[in-house]
Amino acid sequence: MRNGPFFSIIIPTFNRADYLEKTLQSVLAQTYSHYEVVIVDDGSTDSTVQILQKWLSPTVRYVYQENGERAKARNKGISMAKGDYITFVDSDDLFYPNHLELAAKNISSYQFPLVYRQNYELRTPNGQLQCPPEILRSDPNIEILKGNFFSCIGVFIHKNVAAEQLFCEDRRLSYTEDWEYWLRLSVRYKFYNCNVVTSCMIDHSDRSSYQFDKKKMRMLSALLLFNLKKDKLFYATRGRYMNQIKANMLSLMALMKVSTGSNQDVFCYLKRAICLSPRELIRRRSLAILKHSLFNLAKA
Repeated sequence: MRNGPFFSIIIPTFNRADYLEKTLQSVLAQTYSHYEVVIVDDGSTDSTVQILQKWLSPTVRYVYQENGERAKARNKGISMAKGDYITFVDSDDLFYPNHLELAAKNISSYQFPLVYRQNYELRTPNGQLQCPPEILRSDPNIEILKGNFFSCIGVFIHKNVAAEQLFCEDRRLSYTEDWEYWLRLSVRYKFYNCNVVTSCMIDHSDRSSYQFDKKKMRMLSALLLFNLKKDKLFYATRGRYMNQIKANMLSLMALMKVSTGSNQDVFCYLKRAICLSPRELIRRRSLAILKHSLFNLAKA
């Protein structure tokens, strides 16, 4: 019989009152019961506090902090966590009922790895599947270099690792702070992966991926590369992948731009990405860019 939670589920939130309750309901509907929920309110000014009042309990804790972006909120949650493993869900995404049960089973089966991940899918707010989930067929420690297929949903980190390796709180890195985190962890710990889909990311128009800012994205890309070069262990063992990482950021910029309804600079970004890493040409993302660009042309 456990005396405390096995999982600590950290939910960073900022002005997501319209989504948060549904996220929390999905977390509390788990078939596995040894968990706690830590909600870190990153300076919300909407009705988040009022909505959460009826949900608070010894299992569901809430803390407010001045706005500092998701990395700072996640680190705050890590500092409060009591579970053996820490996992995250953004306040507009969903766990399926078997999410924690499968994780507990596999973590035990894998002899309690330090980093373990389960798959997720992308759906619209009305439940329509956007595209088939990516299936990982090779070493996740290498695959993570090709792009952030992890995201944050579905990753389980041992509490000792989470306490030692925190998210970078430089808010200029926001939007790709999680990829920078996984890249740093990838040269320090073995990643274990399960391709079973047990969670869902909701693709709605308020997501940061639809808010393209050219200057901000250039700064973000430069800061990501700077941080990775500064990490001596990463650069010594993965330095040869830097062009691939830069190419990924360029194709991401192309996707974010075309998703706003504009084709301006899109193929310039994509061309530069392909020149740095030809594999960008055959990625699912490139097909998505082409699809969006044709849609934009049809609307013009």
